[in-house]
Amino acid sequence: MLNTFLDAPFISMRTGDSDMDKFMFDLLTKLLAYMAQTERKKIRERQRQGIEIAKANGKYRGTRPAYAADAPNPQKRFIYRRIVDQLRNKATGAPISYRAIAAETGVAVQTVINIKDRLV
Repeated sequence: MLNTFLDAPFISMRTGDSDMDKFMFDLLTKLLAYMAQTERKKIRERQRQGIEIAKANGKYRGTRPAYAADAPNPQKRFIYRRIVDQLRNKATGAPISYRAIAAETGVAVQTVINIKDRLV
């Protein structure tokens, strides 16, 4: 088994004993994975702290919905109004399913459900 790192050729795993080579390779791989995982946790923590600060200052609102009454895209505003109209008809007793609304408007069923949840 030949283990060489192309990015770091100075790290040689060749000792002449295949069991020792495998052990060293596995050890180094686990060490690098641990370091990457620890760094990712630190990044996520710093990101969370930044979001908390931004929320406290009123500058963080999260991702805005693509389909909304004030969407920048006029086509998505139109689709939103069409979905809202059909949801209101459904509320009055019209027999239409979320799947049918989604098929007619060309959006996912979950999008229709999300819009319904925002209306309530």
